[in-house]
Amino acid sequence: MRIIAGQGTIAVELLEQARELGRPLDVLIAPVGGGGLLSGLALATKALSPDVWVVGAEPAGADDAFRSFTSKTFQPPWIPRQ
Repeated sequence: MRIIAGQGTIAVELLEQARELGRPLDVLIAPVGGGGLLSGLALATKALSPDVWVVGAEPAGADDAFRSFTSKTFQPPWIPRQ
């Protein structure tokens, strides 16, 4: 929970800086990764600017979150052989 809260401060800073520049955000794109960064950004952004779209992104070659979401079953990340 603390990780998510800490990552949310990034969204607060982004939203503030965008407003100061006179260019408020329409979309915030964040890496999926382990989920902590995306969760924190999404929670803070939606609390402060509910109209901003928050999008999770991941590379095509490492799309375990997308595969998990679409198949409704956990898909482990690709781990290269050594």
